[in-house]
Amino acid sequence: MHKVLFITVDFYEYIEAIKKVIEKELDAKVDTLVLNKASTVIDGGLNYITGGEYIKNKEINRQREWFSKHLEVKYDYIFMIVGRNLDIEGFCAFISEQKEAKKILYLWDDAARIDNIDEKEKLFDRIVSFDKSDCDKYGFEFIPLFYLEEYRYDNEPKDIDILFAGSSHSGRLEFVERLFDNSSINEYKWFIKFVVSKPRLIANMLRLHNRKISKYLTSKNMSVAESSQLLKRSRVDIDIPHLGQNGLSIRMAEALASHTKVVTTNPEVLNYSFYNADNILVINTKSSFIPDEFIKTSYVEVDPELVELYSVNTWVKAVFGLIDNPHYSLYSNKRGTGYDL
Repeated sequence: MHKVLFITVDFYEYIEAIKKVIEKELDAKVDTLVLNKASTVIDGGLNYITGGEYIKNKEINRQREWFSKHLEVKYDYIFMIVGRNLDIEGFCAFISEQKEAKKILYLWDDAARIDNIDEKEKLFDRIVSFDKSDCDKYGFEFIPLFYLEEYRYDNEPKDIDILFAGSSHSGRLEFVERLFDNSSINEYKWFIKFVVSKPRLIANMLRLHNRKISKYLTSKNMSVAESSQLLKRSRVDIDIPHLGQNGLSIRMAEALASHTKVVTTNPEVLNYSFYNADNILVINTKSSFIPDEFIKTSYVEVDPELVELYSVNTWVKAVFGLIDNPHYSLYSNKRGTGYDL
């Protein structure tokens, strides 16, 4: 049985799901170190008093204590996702005792948004990224994001016309509000949920109290079960990635599994082999128009074998090198010809 150390940023239920797939596909025992554990209100106060040093030092000490306790374990793989706020000094001391471990870093953020990327590059045998442009620039290996099994379509009735469910970054509130102002869009059945922190919820409610969008704000995250059911019931999903993001969001893979059309502000999807103008509409962030035909027409099914390549099981096998990486042959930057401005 293999031994795997899984170091990751927190990402709701996805981390436990990934761990289970690693255990299955590699016949492995997996130890997990989640970076940036949630801080308490007291932590926040002490952090303010110390000018931001308290939480940083607390996290460093927590990581070093974890590494110290696991120093005698000999890992076959050390797998890290993003590694934001990793204590590099403590990690270097730890991996110096793990000479046989194959070290893999997966980036599901743009390289420009990851701290100490230049230092981290030197510490891993393989670096894999969801962003094809970063792969071309830095020589990383290209493997896009994935969907969990819960998102597989199982003939659920499509009783929601347009869905947006996510956090409120990158002008999402304003974008969805502009769509609302389009009279024809209001004829459809919407489901909208903007998730924000409790302090931001209060601030946004005060700022937006007299606007339509305010009633869709919440501080409660959705579970994978809730999110997947909503997506499988939806005809069209709104996808608005971070400003400047090139790699496809995880939502794009989830929509592919859910047989759900997508309106996205990321033109990079034009280069992917599953792109079909009947299923995916690319617009810019200033747009406020979705054609009725796009909403009303049926989803065009994608080859199941192609859909399978974006499953979490295939993702794990490709990232760990258990199968040949299929994604370069499925990507072409000559396929996309433009998008609706």
